[in-house]
Amino acid sequence: MAQRPRNWILIGLLAAVAVINHVDRGGLSVAAPAISAELHLDPVRMGVVLSAFFRSYAALQLAGGWLADRFSVL
Repeated sequence: MAQRPRNWILIGLLAAVAVINHVDRGGLSVAAPAISAELHLDPVRMGVVLSAFFRSYAALQLAGGWLADRFSVL
């Protein structure tokens, strides 16, 4: 059975989001020293800032996984 064009568009959008997400997380680790210096954050406080980002990221991964299972794309 041939894939519908809508499915390929959706796959392309999901791939684009994955790439943007990967670049964003990589950029955060590169920018962390500059952010820390500009905001005068010690390593402990910078760890709290990064931890807050990644905790919300993990929680939304759970919600996104549930939504993906709940609503089939095919």
